[in-house]
Amino acid sequence: MRNDWFYIVNFSLPLLCLLTNWICYRLALHVFPALNRRLFRLLFVSGSLLSLTAVLYARFSFRWHSFPDFSGFIFGVYAAIGWNLSQMIAVVLLPPFLLLFWFFRQRPAITRSIAGRIESLSRRRFLSGLLALPPCLGTGITVSGLSGAHADPEVNRLRLRIPDLPAELSGLTIVQISDTHLGPFFDLDKLDRLLQRVAAERPDLLLITGDLVDDLALLPAALEKIDRLQPLCRLGMYFCLGNHEYFRDISQVRRLLDGSKLTTLTNRHQLLQAGKRPFYLLGVDYPPTRNPADRRVLCQHYFRQAADGVPANAITLLIAHHPDFIFDAFDAGVHLTLAGHTHGGQLGLLGQPVLPFGFQFQRGLYRQDDALAYVNVGAGHWLPFRLGCPAELAVLTLVPAP
Repeated sequence: MRNDWFYIVNFSLPLLCLLTNWICYRLALHVFPALNRRLFRLLFVSGSLLSLTAVLYARFSFRWHSFPDFSGFIFGVYAAIGWNLSQMIAVVLLPPFLLLFWFFRQRPAITRSIAGRIESLSRRRFLSGLLALPPCLGTGITVSGLSGAHADPEVNRLRLRIPDLPAELSGLTIVQISDTHLGPFFDLDKLDRLLQRVAAERPDLLLITGDLVDDLALLPAALEKIDRLQPLCRLGMYFCLGNHEYFRDISQVRRLLDGSKLTTLTNRHQLLQAGKRPFYLLGVDYPPTRNPADRRVLCQHYFRQAADGVPANAITLLIAHHPDFIFDAFDAGVHLTLAGHTHGGQLGLLGQPVLPFGFQFQRGLYRQDDALAYVNVGAGHWLPFRLGCPAELAVLTLVPAP
């Protein structure tokens, strides 16, 4: 699973952090010349190196509970991520402000006119203030994003109309949990609060669509908590593997899942309810490749395995971690597909993802003819930043189409 792309992305992280820290350092000295002192340079360099160390540890190590003061350590990780994120955002925002700076610098009459309307503001201070805005905005956006990530997931309720839905399935309630990433930013207390909301919905079916865990030390206790929901879920609790299960230790994850009351569906199906139109749940594995062409082949292969033997007249539901399986589900006329993996981009505007990250299906509900698909933005994350894309718990109710 950890192919060349994985290493390129992860080892470019320190270079990106160092570059943005250096740009912001130079910008600070340019805007505020009084900061050009040994103490400021020492503090900035020390803060950059410490924050980079914390971010790298957070990214590559998941032995979180080896620290006696776990909460204090996590606070340090949040501070380090905030330090680097605020500077990255400031660098992204910088170009338009540089253009404005150049524009006003070339037109001193306009600059003096604007500055003159503000009491005690000189032309120099006006221009300096213009370049000071990106770091200020970067800090504000970062604080908002970190706060949004720390909040508990929202409950999103949808009524999904399924053509020719049998009467016995009308009103069926499905709860989908995805991408909790149990670890430093989604601990067992947060899981408890999430599962309390699940229990309050009294679902007929609980589905977890991958990336349940990052810190394997939390998985046994997490599965015990999830197991307690089984009496509430008359049609069962099911799970499909995500890429982070493979990133950590897939053998250990499989062993712990096999000892739980969660049923893992790996390229197979399960009859949930018999009848003239039986109800089948299909589950597929995560396609372990970054190559789009190879992934397409694997998705088709996994889907054919999962669908093999399902009656043509069945009501079908597919769970998959990667949303690319939606292509196969739509082609086959699967009534409902549930996926995750994308986190909705974690950055949204007016309910739409700002950064697509190459996913055609990234967030929310999709439809092709009578087939539906829902991409969950996730209950957690491995990068604690959400802005305009709050974490979610999806509650889906099936009703007959008119």
